[in-house]
Amino acid sequence: MKYIITESQRHTLLMETLSPKFRRRLRFDDLKRDMDIIIEDQIYTCSFKTAGDFVAEACDMLTFDYFDDDDVLEDATPKDKDSFYYYAVDLFGDYLVKYYNENCRGKDSLNESKDILQRKINLLKKYTEEELSEKDWFNGLDIELSSYQTAHKVPHGRTRIVSVPYLIFKIDTKGIPKSFSYNDMVNLDNEVMDIVVPLFTSLFPMDENDNMPAAWETNFDLHL
Repeated sequence: MKYIITESQRHTLLMETLSPKFRRRLRFDDLKRDMDIIIEDQIYTCSFKTAGDFVAEACDMLTFDYFDDDDVLEDATPKDKDSFYYYAVDLFGDYLVKYYNENCRGKDSLNESKDILQRKINLLKKYTEEELSEKDWFNGLDIELSSYQTAHKVPHGRTRIVSVPYLIFKIDTKGIPKSFSYNDMVNLDNEVMDIVVPLFTSLFPMDENDNMPAAWETNFDLHL
């Protein structure tokens, strides 16, 4: 015998895998509001290569907000968290894919936000290379773009996990002696920080809640 499950029945079945005490506390309007906050303010949508990766990250962040960062739901089991995550994917998947496609497809250089970010990276690379070219040990620079999850302060004294652009300054060196010590490494890193920090903080200023919209680190190839 063939059974046909309707769209509404599927949502109901997924939700019913949650413990009743959690189901009673979850309202669609609240879920939709919090998901919109995540995708509009707390996640860099177009840093994801595919819509699927974006959907997974957004739903994972929503799950964290409700179960790991909410005193009301802090006693949830791992099964509750997994059930909620799959319910969120089912509930918001089509909506998130549409949001991703509208914002990250069909525009020059993918989208305006990504184009602006790339221009900032190019400026950082050009300025840093010019300054470091005066150093005897410098032999080249590449900046790799990734993403980084961190806690951002939001109104009412709460925090949320957000995904921000993460810039890795991959610096090639030359003439580094075999006797290179930990203190030498610290001094080398400080030389780069003195150059990068002023420009980086001007290109990526903190928001009204003192949250940094991007992060960076150095990665030296010492050839030792």
